[in-house]
Amino acid sequence: YLLKFKYVSGFGAESDIVLQPAFVRYFKQRWYVVGVKKQRSASEGKANSSAEQDEKKLVRVLPFDRISFLKLICEKHPLPAKMKKFLTPENYYEDCFGIYRMEDVPVEKIRIRAFYPEYNYIEEVPLHESQQKVKESKDGMYREYTFTIRPSRDFLQELLWHGRNIIVLKPENLRQEMIGILKDMTKSYETGECLNGEE
Repeated sequence: YLLKFKYVSGFGAESDIVLQPAFVRYFKQRWYVVGVKKQRSASEGKANSSAEQDEKKLVRVLPFDRISFLKLICEKHPLPAKMKKFLTPENYYEDCFGIYRMEDVPVEKIRIRAFYPEYNYIEEVPLHESQQKVKESKDGMYREYTFTIRPSRDFLQELLWHGRNIIVLKPENLRQEMIGILKDMTKSYETGECLNGEE
């Protein structure tokens, strides 16, 4: 069944949305509905239905707490077979961390080093299902792990949450990206200016 509601983005912009819901996801103490946004007009729908990739671009992940005036449209609107197969928690979030899929971010093999005692925590509660321990220092001060994952914003935030207790070793481009984020954070603390690139 279709859902119709008002939605307010993180930037405060309000819009009317009609969504074909597929499933819900819970992450970081927040519930999200994942589904396909319906086009406003038939002509827009035809233009977008020409390619399966375009349809995937209509997938939305929306937190419940930004939704208001929700109505259920009491007509069945099943998802197309290919989209129904793609839009399951297992398939949509395969090789992902958190709530963002980020199609433009390729899946990579990432290697981190976790220092004592942090590695105890990430072994008790792994960061991701692909986590594998690959090395331990002789003095027990650190352990290294690999992940097969999209290094999305959510995943980078999780690594940063661990502070100086976790560092990225590979790939080099991700290590440099983390260094850049940390340098920007340092500069923001020193100057009080916003350096996150968002307006």
